[in-house]
Amino acid sequence: MTNLNLEHPPCFSSFDEWADWLKLAARTRLDPSEYCRDCTPNYQRNMIRDGRCNNPDTFFFWDVRETEKGIAAEMIGLAAANDPDGSENHRVQFQRLRRRGLVVEHRADATNVLRAYLAKRGKTLDDVNAMT
Repeated sequence: MTNLNLEHPPCFSSFDEWADWLKLAARTRLDPSEYCRDCTPNYQRNMIRDGRCNNPDTFFFWDVRETEKGIAAEMIGLAAANDPDGSENHRVQFQRLRRRGLVVEHRADATNVLRAYLAKRGKTLDDVNAMT
């Protein structure tokens, strides 16, 4: 019989919620340590306030890709703990994405960040085929 670790990151409200996330992560081939990837700036702010955030250094950015069906945009959280090249690379990535206008600040409106990024490229939100 498998010995399940009943611990879960404090930002998940229960082991069941964590187990559900793990099932989805397995389908998308995410490592269990990458749970901050699916966080949002507002949720992180609440978890920091409540003392339930393990990775307050996580920053959020839009991953925007051109596809054959249009533009796909996904907001991603990146924690330094999940950067294979270490915390220095994490800071470099943050600065690079910020210069490109893709970083979603904690109090910023995520849609406005994406809208401004697209406008610089002659695109609008109407050009986005998939946004998550």
